[in-house]
Amino acid sequence: MITEDPQLETRLRHYGSILRDDLRVTPALHARIIGQVDRRAPVLSHRFTVQLAAAAAIVLVALGATAVVLRLRANELAKSAPHVTSVFPADGARDVPLKGEFRVAFASRPTNLPTLRAEPADATLQPVEWSGTTMTVQYTGLHPSAHYELVLSADYRSRLGDKGHLEERWKFTAEGPAQITATTPAAGETGAARNGQLSVQFAHRPVVDPMIHFEPADGTLQAGKWTDNTWAFTYSGLQPLRSYRVLLDLDFGNPAASFHHEWSFTTEPGAPPKNIPLIWYATSSPNSGGPSDPNAQYRMLALDWNGALVGSLYSTSHAYQAPDGTRLDVAGGFADQAGTIIGPALSSKGGPGFADDSRHVCTMRGASGGDFTGPEPVPSWLFS
Repeated sequence: MITEDPQLETRLRHYGSILRDDLRVTPALHARIIGQVDRRAPVLSHRFTVQLAAAAAIVLVALGATAVVLRLRANELAKSAPHVTSVFPADGARDVPLKGEFRVAFASRPTNLPTLRAEPADATLQPVEWSGTTMTVQYTGLHPSAHYELVLSADYRSRLGDKGHLEERWKFTAEGPAQITATTPAAGETGAARNGQLSVQFAHRPVVDPMIHFEPADGTLQAGKWTDNTWAFTYSGLQPLRSYRVLLDLDFGNPAASFHHEWSFTTEPGAPPKNIPLIWYATSSPNSGGPSDPNAQYRMLALDWNGALVGSLYSTSHAYQAPDGTRLDVAGGFADQAGTIIGPALSSKGGPGFADDSRHVCTMRGASGGDFTGPEPVPSWLFS
């Protein structure tokens, strides 16, 4: 390379190798510098060669130092970037509720608070809320079956003052329109209870409660509640043999996503005709322990002797019928087929019970005509 001073040549090559390896100068740049020195060596003076080598060394040191500084600053900036540990809904999620919340969890809470947006921007997003290292955004108004992309953006700064920008994206699909799989009373049902329970079963539970009312609005509806995917409530006061329309709405906060459904049913007859033989039966067993609500009523249905439904009655206790069904023994006394009390209740250990003529009442009493007293057996008599 340089023949005037072999020791200088050796030192230059040594320093060049150190600069190449330790200061991360690229092999191509190193080869170009050494090549220029080799080509010009025969015509250059010893002093100029030394100056050229020194200048090359300075350039290499400057480039290497710059690379080290840049790498250090890049590492510090990367350490300052917010680190997302989980998102909800997850990337690629399906059947995401039309109303709910988005969540983004970080390894540590970012110094500059990130922002979150949905594309397309047809949903309504509330301000960001934080719980520890998790940001939460309440939302409403997604469109059924629509595809969305969530975009998380955050500016950040390193300890050395360098600025960075984070942007992460993930996709999901909103749930389809609400689907009702069953209703009670069913659409088109006849003989529906005048006092009973209405239930609506959905394919999957909506994130909002249904709003339901009857037309005509002459009944009383209690508050509803969920059991899995079924919304149910009790009602009372519907009129006999009347057609009712049920209107159900789900409001997701966006007219395009709202859901409406309606169906009709006809109620059962009321009091059965007078003076025809009847067969009464209850829709719940007398041995079932009765309704848990003390104000609840037992439903009694009346059939004629041809098996046709001809009437219904609601009582706070189970009723026992006369042989022809025209009289009933209920908690308040003896009633006719319309449930009107026509005789006082009798308290007796041996009864009472209806006679075969369905008009008289028989009961067992003591020989003196009073209730049983004393240890059994005692003399007793049948009274009517």
